[in-house]
Amino acid sequence: MSRDTPVATYRLQLGPDLTFARVRAILPYLERLGVSHLYLSPITEARPGSTHGYDVTDPGAIRKALGGEEGFRKLAAAARKHGLRILLDIVPNHVAASPDNPWWEDLLVNGIDAESAFRFDLDLERAADAVVLPVLKHPLERELRARTIKVTTAGGAVRVRYGDLALPTAPRTWTILFERNGSGLRRRPGEDRLRAFLDAQPWRLASWRGGDRKIVYRRFFDITDLAGVRVEDPRVFDDVLGLAIRLVRDGLVDGLRLDHIDGLRDPAAALRRLRGALGSDAWILIEKILEADEPIRAGWPVDGTTGYEFLNALNGVFVDRAGFEALRTDWMRRTGDRTPFEQIVHDGKRNALETLFPAEAETLAGLLRSLDDSIDEESYAGAVVAVTVHLPVYRTYVASTHPETEDRRLIERAVRHARGEADAAALRVLRAALLLEHGGSMRVQRDLVARWQQLSGPAMAKGLEDTALYRHAPLASLNEVGGRADVATDLAFFSRFNAARLHTHPLSLAATSTHDTKRGEDVRARLNVLSEIPEEWTRLLDRWERRHRRFVGNAGEHESPDAAERILLYQTIVGAWPLRGSRQRLAARVADYARKAAREAKRHSSWRKPDHKHERALRRWVQAVVADDVFARDVDRLLRIVGLHGAIGSLAQVLLKVVAPAVPDFYQGTELWSLTLVDPDNRGRVDFRRRARLLERAERAATFDPRDETTKMAVIARALRVRRDDPDLFARGRWVPLVADGLRAGQAVAVAREHEGRWAVAIAPRFLAAVTGARLPGRATWRDTAVTLPRGAPRRWRDALSGRTAETPGGRLALDRTLAALPLALLRPSD
Repeated sequence: MSRDTPVATYRLQLGPDLTFARVRAILPYLERLGVSHLYLSPITEARPGSTHGYDVTDPGAIRKALGGEEGFRKLAAAARKHGLRILLDIVPNHVAASPDNPWWEDLLVNGIDAESAFRFDLDLERAADAVVLPVLKHPLERELRARTIKVTTAGGAVRVRYGDLALPTAPRTWTILFERNGSGLRRRPGEDRLRAFLDAQPWRLASWRGGDRKIVYRRFFDITDLAGVRVEDPRVFDDVLGLAIRLVRDGLVDGLRLDHIDGLRDPAAALRRLRGALGSDAWILIEKILEADEPIRAGWPVDGTTGYEFLNALNGVFVDRAGFEALRTDWMRRTGDRTPFEQIVHDGKRNALETLFPAEAETLAGLLRSLDDSIDEESYAGAVVAVTVHLPVYRTYVASTHPETEDRRLIERAVRHARGEADAAALRVLRAALLLEHGGSMRVQRDLVARWQQLSGPAMAKGLEDTALYRHAPLASLNEVGGRADVATDLAFFSRFNAARLHTHPLSLAATSTHDTKRGEDVRARLNVLSEIPEEWTRLLDRWERRHRRFVGNAGEHESPDAAERILLYQTIVGAWPLRGSRQRLAARVADYARKAAREAKRHSSWRKPDHKHERALRRWVQAVVADDVFARDVDRLLRIVGLHGAIGSLAQVLLKVVAPAVPDFYQGTELWSLTLVDPDNRGRVDFRRRARLLERAERAATFDPRDETTKMAVIARALRVRRDDPDLFARGRWVPLVADGLRAGQAVAVAREHEGRWAVAIAPRFLAAVTGARLPGRATWRDTAVTLPRGAPRRWRDALSGRTAETPGGRLALDRTLAALPLALLRPSD
């Protein structure tokens, strides 16, 4: 199999509303839009009704509800006819911990003696007693008294039912409750033997409040119904990845995206095995969250990541840093919270480790004690928590040999910063074990470091993404996966990032929205504009706070919503304020977001201990604010500036995404303005018929208005046409930042791409809100501003977006003429 250079991907969320047959129907539209790859969410068998596919029940079969293997083969063949290939999202880390999964059913029936037990990542010592299932709302005794646990017989099998959960039971235990009655089972008369029956099972029911301290299987983060699998075992690797490998070898799939690579025990080994099975031509991407300057590990046989680091590097270009600092100052004034963001992250990680992952910390403490029993397990657990809290990245990658230099540096740093927060002797033992330098059992040390590395990623994700980013939001557009809420990158960083990515992983995805982002790209672009007008925003906050004081409730010792929540929600309302549609619908969406945000922040409510009084107060506040006509008029006036320049910023980001040395990725529906929030808000049905009609209009458009929804579609389609005509230029060409001069030099972002004498130049605006206000930028905006082209660049150009031609006398491109028709340009040489 040979691989063509990818042009662009289009992410589709498969499910009941989007089957293989329905995808076939939209292939002509996606071909015309200009993408080269369908980027499909997982297609393997999943729990009935799954809307995402990550709850895999059979990794070796294609989901019947989507159309099965026959339907997938028809889709792949139809895609080829339209010049489209398939990038497939696969799940190597976990499967559904559900009776719908035959492996899990086997484990629950037979315990660790089950044929399938080797597939799961189990703490075998503790699992020997029973597999603890923390699924009850209340302690077992209370549930028994309430008679919420039932036993049923159907189809010759006995199951324990609790709510929607139906658990299999070991046949050897059935005689405790039943006796044979012909071919069936009859409940034994007399005393209630339910407790004895439950105690005899290879599993134990427990409350999810505290029961997870006894959990014996590795989960996907803290989700108890997703169980980690051992792909480090070649048999499990083949079970889990065999289907995907076959689909690539059969030519049905061009590339694979591996979900949650950091969950694997040894990612490098798994990737080498996968590359060996697929060959060098397969396109392999990993979902990996990289910190600011963290590289993809050298030697990993992958083509790149799914693009969160690109998203954050690009977004920072459009955040005015001085304005952001003003917003941070205002945030601290209003909330009274001056806690450094790093400390908020540490607090979030510590909370996650102590409340969500206590069993994992205790397992590590037990391993440490087996190396040195002079220290108690509580001290070891404290050391594990402290070092994990201070690890500045998601995980290290120590395998069977001594750590690489970067891993050693990270571990030493974390231990050093943990001093004073944990027992010194326990820290010394932990440090030695993590570096594989302890004098004790090497097998124990390797097991310990592997389990710790599989824990540190979930701790970071829950502490940073799902806690800190909801607690601290002076400018919510920065609160994104892989980003930081306290600092924005800049244009220089973006240029360095792209230059480096060109030389290392030019086939990484360049994402701006995904199924996991905290808000859609167009919401983010709107909020970026607030950094350009901080005085106006703070003035409005003052006005709204006074006006809406009467809507603020009280839940015990705090306001509902409190000041931090109100600032985040005002931003959310402005960011998602509809271009069309009802305010009532907006209020419902934002109220749902408010509940999720409160639970993630874990200050006044949480998923484990929801405060329904606080959450009802949040909903009432959101509904009252959105229904306020005076507030609505304020927002409408504000959006004349923020909406306009947010749209321009979104177009600018689209253009830079398309010309970057990476493969531009488009999340379903975002080719039009998409003012979505965090999932599930961003996973709604997309009207592709309407988009196909609008694309016809966009293709014919001779003039553009950034406020028109088809303008974004037109820019995407025309820019992708340029990339499709010369994919190697953008995948391999030099990345050359261009220098502007003149009055608006700081408002122009310009870059050239060059490969073997072929050129393209992209020019995008930024920071014009305070310059043009509610007016579109025009020729007068750019006056004397010009961009100097590199030596050897062509003199005559044609703008692929507007169709206008441009001359560059003296190698200078005058922006007042170049950007006269549209606030951005993508230039190709004109014959």
